[in-house]
Amino acid sequence: MYRKLYSDLLQWKASNSRKPLILQGARQVGKTWLMKHFGKSEFKSCVYVNFEKDAWASSLFDMDYDVERILLFLQAHSEVKIEVGQTLVIFDEVQEVPKGLESLKYFCEDMPQLHVMAAGSLLGIAIHEGVSFPVGKVDMLTLYPMSFSEFLLALGEKEKVALLESKRWDVLSGLLPSFEELLRQYYFVGGMPEAVKTYIERGDVWEVRSIHTKIIEDGLPIYPLKDVLFTRTATKDMYNAIVDKIIEHHIIKLVIESNVTSELSKNISDMLKEKGHTFCEIIEKYNTVPKAMRIESEKSVIKNQIMYPKQEMYGTGTDMGKFMEKGNKFCLSTGRIFVAIKNILKKLIFTSKDIHIK
Repeated sequence: MYRKLYSDLLQWKASNSRKPLILQGARQVGKTWLMKHFGKSEFKSCVYVNFEKDAWASSLFDMDYDVERILLFLQAHSEVKIEVGQTLVIFDEVQEVPKGLESLKYFCEDMPQLHVMAAGSLLGIAIHEGVSFPVGKVDMLTLYPMSFSEFLLALGEKEKVALLESKRWDVLSGLLPSFEELLRQYYFVGGMPEAVKTYIERGDVWEVRSIHTKIIEDGLPIYPLKDVLFTRTATKDMYNAIVDKIIEHHIIKLVIESNVTSELSKNISDMLKEKGHTFCEIIEKYNTVPKAMRIESEKSVIKNQIMYPKQEMYGTGTDMGKFMEKGNKFCLSTGRIFVAIKNILKKLIFTSKDIHIK
């Protein structure tokens, strides 16, 4: 599947002033596929490391940032000979091992001839304490969802893409109905490569829609929030504390598990409405595990689903849309779920009358 960014990768490969490359982009836009395809097509060999899936990779930088040691380790583990100028080294999901980002500085300084690429969530990287971004030591490119032209190329409409690029409006005007139909298809399918591939291969619009849903759900962070020592707090104060946290962090969905039947969700929702915050859905689930057992079992785990708003989730005419237009945009324009504050509420505890917020 052709991606226009490929030409930028070729320029990066050929550049004499090349630095390790960070490929940015939202999840599911095709970063991993593009890096692997580039490595397979343009290099003699490719060493791929996924810091999210490869458990052994988490200790790669624990000892030091000695580039020769790191490459010997990678070479032994991958059984691929790493040759400068002939091998592409790929670090994927680099946010999972923060030191992996710092290591790019040393690849730049100690072995600038080696082709090194990294991809991952820079938002995820940014929240790690003690991690220094290698300013001036890396090149950066951003991969977006497929454009209309890339969509047309995937459909095999090379001539139409050439016409668009020629800007021959006298010719294009006669093909307007055809372009309008293709544009409608693009509006429905979108630019996520998996959805485009499915549409081309099977033409099943319902399957395409299910892929859209899965991509959205996979991007929504679900974090375990653990119990700490319970502190007796007056009910009103507890509700105020929860409401303040919801407003402060712009939470739009929160699922609370409790082993006490209460009207917590209703009371919080009412208080949010009074303060003009109508964007949060509060759901309370009953947990049959006794409180004492919850405390004893590693202080328990209350699974809360926290969903942060996306910029495209609301129209400009809606209340939330107007709110976000005023500068309250909590997400990248590509639709990436903004999770830089994901750990803020990790010690927020809910039961009927007991809460501890830290």
